[in-house]
Amino acid sequence: MKHIVCPECDSQRLYHYTDVYVLRTPVVKEDGSLGLLDFDTDEFAGFFECCDCGHRPTEAELLSSAA
Repeated sequence: MKHIVCPECDSQRLYHYTDVYVLRTPVVKEDGSLGLLDFDTDEFAGFFECCDCGHRPTEAELLSSAA
């Protein structure tokens, strides 16, 4: 694996962010407390962001920074 750096500032502190909807069903657990069971997850609007300079590189920029 190669390290990927921010094309703007060369930082290695890059994260991928995504918005997610998680749908859960309430249930009563064996101990009598309320629990939640996940039954559907929908991800959308993912993007990469540098933690140091705030640049949001595209996937192509990230791939070229590792070359």
